[in-house]
Amino acid sequence: MVNDGYIEFTDSGNVLRPDLTEETFLKSSLAASSVDLVHNGEYRSYSAGRHSIAGTVFAVSIFFESGVLKSIHLSPVDEAVSKWEDVTDAVLKRHAHENDEWIRRECGTTSPASFSWGTVESTCDKRSLAASIIVVLQET
Repeated sequence: MVNDGYIEFTDSGNVLRPDLTEETFLKSSLAASSVDLVHNGEYRSYSAGRHSIAGTVFAVSIFFESGVLKSIHLSPVDEAVSKWEDVTDAVLKRHAHENDEWIRRECGTTSPASFSWGTVESTCDKRSLAASIIVVLQET
């Protein structure tokens, strides 16, 4: 579920909340299995691996700025795509459509969607060969 700002991993029970701090994240079991992506001054990001969220398996990336959770990127995992050459325009289009449907089902609205806690948007970037759901959190 995302429409209240919480993302629950149905495979592990971990929950990403809008008020999650990097300090708290680093003490969690989720962090123990995560890989550092960027550690550049106050900007830090982590690949949390693959997780089931509301019936879909996503590769999850978590982004912090000055210890505050800023965004979560959810990229669908497609077992049929094992190498870059497999990512065609048709595959990207299908992933983008599936992401749009996931947002409609889980948030009850279309992308982009704005809420009091932040935004949820389906994106498709042909340069990086990725279709993702981007959750951006508002500062509280």
